[in-house]
Amino acid sequence: MLWVMAAKEQDETVGAISPLANRIAHDFLATDGISAIWKLHLVAGVVYEAGYRSAAQLLLEAADVTEELLQFTNSKRASSYQSSSW
Repeated sequence: MLWVMAAKEQDETVGAISPLANRIAHDFLATDGISAIWKLHLVAGVVYEAGYRSAAQLLLEAADVTEELLQFTNSKRASSYQSSSW
């Protein structure tokens, strides 16, 4: 899991975590679907307990981004269904 290593490297860096969180969110969402949100929270807990607080924050941010992506996708689908109905 390359993103875990990247998150650990980012542990001391505050500035560049949002693009990484976005990438993690997209990767997890593509492979795990809706369960990605829960998995990211679980991994964040493990990483936090290991002492990587910034990495845990990154993963929680990624979970938030994943949820926003799902909501956006679902709203687009709903509006697509509404516009295609007679």
